[in-house]
Amino acid sequence: MASASDFQGPIIVTFFYFIVYYITILNVVSKAFGLKKKYETEGKVFDRYFSQDRVMLSADRGQLNMLEQMIPFMTLFWLYAVVVDVKIATILGGLYTFFRALYVPLSAGPAGMLILTKLVFFSTIPQYLIIFYFAFALVVSAFHSV
Repeated sequence: MASASDFQGPIIVTFFYFIVYYITILNVVSKAFGLKKKYETEGKVFDRYFSQDRVMLSADRGQLNMLEQMIPFMTLFWLYAVVVDVKIATILGGLYTFFRALYVPLSAGPAGMLILTKLVFFSTIPQYLIIFYFAFALVVSAFHSV
């Protein structure tokens, strides 16, 4: 039977992945409070949920994009670690987490406004490739062992 120490790498990657996730949540909260204060000083009302403020949209997009990709990444990452190769899962999971952490800075322009430039692809493309690699390798592994 496997022990937790056998999965030390994936456990550490998972820990850091969730640190990045909670940083995106803190970014959303920080932007919301900052914008509320800014709007109040300008004599305006800031509506957190119906605002079209680009700074808020950028913060939300960073957090929601991570949430959208969390299920496929975490599922395939752990399946790959358990079924195929712990070491490769750790390396690719670490890379995925690094590229995930770059998403918000690469998708935000001046003052944190969302401008999905070509730069964001330096974050998203590697992430998709890693997810597709995990999925493909798992399917191959499933049929190879038959």
